[in-house]
Amino acid sequence: MTRVTEFQEDGTRLLTMENLNQEHAMGAEMMFNFLINKWFNFNVSGNLYRYKLIGIISEADVANSSTNYDSRFNLNFRITPTTRLQLQGFYQGPSVTAQGRREDFLMTSAAVKQDFFKEKLSATLQIQDIFGTASFSYINEGPNYYDSINMKRESQVIRLTLGIRINNYKKQNGGRDEGSENGNSMDQEIGY
Repeated sequence: MTRVTEFQEDGTRLLTMENLNQEHAMGAEMMFNFLINKWFNFNVSGNLYRYKLIGIISEADVANSSTNYDSRFNLNFRITPTTRLQLQGFYQGPSVTAQGRREDFLMTSAAVKQDFFKEKLSATLQIQDIFGTASFSYINEGPNYYDSINMKRESQVIRLTLGIRINNYKKQNGGRDEGSENGNSMDQEIGY
C-alpha cells in the first residue's frame, strides 16, 4: 500500500492509499551485540538494500528505485542493581516513493528505569527525540504539480510510566513436574 496524491478538477488535493502492483527489496542486515561487562552492553544494527517500486498511478507507469540504508544503536547501562539507563538512536536514509522521494531522518531517545520494592514496582522516564532532529520530509511530483511536505515536532516527548508486577512468572520448584507432558504444569505457568 502506497500513499498517492491526486489533484482534482476543482483544485483540491486528494490523498489516498493504493495497492501498487509490485514492490521489491533485496539486501542485507547486520547486527552486533557487545556485552562489555555486567553493567554495560550495546548493540548496533544496519540494513542496506535495493528497493524498487513498479505500478500504475493515474494511468501512468511508475518505476522508481533507490539504494536504501538504515541503522540503529541501543546502549544499556546498569547504574545500580535497580537502576538502568538506555540510550537509543535510529537513522533512516532517503528513499524513493511512488511519486517522489522521502528524505532521511535521525531520532534519538533516552530512558531511565528505577525498580522499587524488590522489583514489584518500576518507574520509567523516557525522552523521545532528545536533540529535536526528528523531521519528516517528502517530495511528491506529478504531471502538473510539485509538492514538498515537511513535518517537525514542536518539542520532545517526555513520558513517565509506572508498572506494578503482580507475579513474575518464575518457576517455583526449578525442576520438572512429573504430572505434565512438557514439564510445565498449570501451577508453574501461572506462578503459584
